[in-house]
Amino acid sequence: MIPEGKTEKRKPLHFGWVLLLSFGIFHLGPLVDQTVRWSDHLRGFMNGVFHIIFYTFGWGIYLLPWSLIVYGLYRWRKWKRFRTAWTIAPAFLVWVLVIIGFVSDPPTSKGAFEKLITRPLPESVKNLNVYRSGGGVADYTYLFYFEIDPEDFDKVLSSRAFERLELSVNDMWMFQSSGANSSRPVYKRLLGDVSDLPSPHDWEEAEIYEIYTENRLWRYRILTDKTHRQVYFEAGCI
Repeated sequence: MIPEGKTEKRKPLHFGWVLLLSFGIFHLGPLVDQTVRWSDHLRGFMNGVFHIIFYTFGWGIYLLPWSLIVYGLYRWRKWKRFRTAWTIAPAFLVWVLVIIGFVSDPPTSKGAFEKLITRPLPESVKNLNVYRSGGGVADYTYLFYFEIDPEDFDKVLSSRAFERLELSVNDMWMFQSSGANSSRPVYKRLLGDVSDLPSPHDWEEAEIYEIYTENRLWRYRILTDKTHRQVYFEAGCI
């Protein structure tokens, strides 16, 4: 029985549970980020789960010592209030970074276009389809299909020092129509069976352009018809 006029003092959360809470908050941010950014959200989620292995080292280096210092100070000074809040507060900084990332690099088709192709998105662009994957130790893969006016295509082409390649559509792995990919080419598996997604093999003539970044980490490729109205844009990073 609690004497009249007195309230029961709430016991502080066990320190082990506080550590687990900090661990969960810290890892949930990147997990949500990867799940949202991948076009295949399940694969993005699994990529985020895999990266828990690596992020745990960061948590152990930065947040675990902080948690132990807070715990030690509270034991030494016999403080009672806000121990849990002080312990888990740094874990929320990861969420701040995730939110900043969503604002500066929106996980949308338009955001991906403006990040990798040209900014701002040309007004003539329509029927924009985007596949996005990668993050952390997973290679980045982007594939775009869009329709555009020839004048705006020239802006895309001049955004980087693209060089025209003397290749055929079948020389591009994503668009091969023979061999292992003959039944369903990679580009259709990535972008989905969109009804109005054209096959480059049906074009009278195709043009291919390519550029690597100076460190050769990123490669950009353009596949377009001769009218420069239908465009596939591929970007990848290792």
